[in-house]
Amino acid sequence: MHDSVAVPSHDTVGTFTEDELQTKLAMNVFKVVGICEQVTTLDACCSKLRRCSSVDNVRAYETALTNAQTKVLAAHNQLKKELDEWEVNHIQE
Repeated sequence: MHDSVAVPSHDTVGTFTEDELQTKLAMNVFKVVGICEQVTTLDACCSKLRRCSSVDNVRAYETALTNAQTKVLAAHNQLKKELDEWEVNHIQE
């Protein structure tokens, strides 16, 4: 069983911008979870895989993709929880 994954706030982005990412996939993950190690690693692995599709690069990309998917799922679950709470508080009123 996995421990819960903290979803980084978009406030933690600081001076980092979406324009600094090299891949569309990383840009889209960035929009959901903000900047975090998983996004920058995914971007780097995806770029490296495009340059050279060695077995090691494929494995690194797959690992980075799995980690990014975990962050996206955590963000989705958090948003769903917040929506459910909002509905309970506002629909019953």
